[in-house]
Amino acid sequence: MIDLKELLDQRSTPPADLVQHLRLGTVRQRIDVRRRQRVGGLVAAVLVLGAIGYGLTPAPGDGGPAQQTGSTAGFPQHLHGARVIAAVRSRPWQNSVTLDFVSPGLGTYLVFTDCTGAPGVDLEGELVVGGEVRQTGRCGDGLTMTWQIAEDRKGRDLSIRLRVVATERGTGRSAAFPDGATVAVAVGVPVLRSAYPLPERPAVLAEPAGPQQLLAAWEPQSLPPPSPGTFTKTLDTRLWLRSDPDDPLLPRTVTVRSGDRYSFISQSLTPGSLRLRVDGVDVRTEDWWDYDADLHVYTVDLTLAPYHSGKGRDITLTVTPDQVTGAWQLLVQADTPLPPAPPPPRP
Repeated sequence: MIDLKELLDQRSTPPADLVQHLRLGTVRQRIDVRRRQRVGGLVAAVLVLGAIGYGLTPAPGDGGPAQQTGSTAGFPQHLHGARVIAAVRSRPWQNSVTLDFVSPGLGTYLVFTDCTGAPGVDLEGELVVGGEVRQTGRCGDGLTMTWQIAEDRKGRDLSIRLRVVATERGTGRSAAFPDGATVAVAVGVPVLRSAYPLPERPAVLAEPAGPQQLLAAWEPQSLPPPSPGTFTKTLDTRLWLRSDPDDPLLPRTVTVRSGDRYSFISQSLTPGSLRLRVDGVDVRTEDWWDYDADLHVYTVDLTLAPYHSGKGRDITLTVTPDQVTGAWQLLVQADTPLPPAPPPPRP
């Protein structure tokens, strides 16, 4: 198996001549699993980048100036709760691009990526700051990052690099980088919800994800290799929290046992947020800024102190919605999968 960083380092051929601007072309699914970074036991997890096989095909690199498309390089001015302040898009054939900008003095930025013109292949990438890989994932909604700036870097020149490789869809094997593909990276600053320009509410909201879609988004860390008859993903209906049909702002509560790691698959059909508390302590807040009904996936590790001290006990999980105006749901799944049901006895 070849490391993504090693693979990206091998690709250095300069691009062809600049061609006309390729506008943002990412087609967002109505339900899009957004995978977040794991930092310790109580925050999100980026679900691991798929394997990249052997037989590498050289692809273009970071030669020459990038193609800068207006102030936002094809990104919307406002995106996922942020206002874009700097962006850059590569020339076609380039598989990496660097964004240099002057920090306006803030300590937190949101980083977004976009890749276009690559039908038939997946584009996997990494975000690099100061030579260090900070985040990896599928280019687009699968590769975003919250970027914390050290105090001594505020108000100074900053730089972030996006590097991308193509892989065969379904196999993860290396593929040639498409001739007409472009890659782009943008940096935004958080915007207060009260000042964020929300999209117009559609006449009909999206349908909530069903059990199969929720289970498809669940990828427990302890998931065994596929083997017929040895494992079945089972939705635990006791831990499937759904909004009150008459009042979507009512909190929901459920009890689980400590000593396990849990995955949370959450969805809101409208802008707003869902705040998770563990035994009354705020642990995580998930935000929605549109009506796309994205699925958000993250983990909470209840094998760690103070939740687990070698002896299992009941833990209370509370989900508190805020500013939602429609249905929402959250599925809690233990990352130690339930065994399949025993076969019925023979007659």
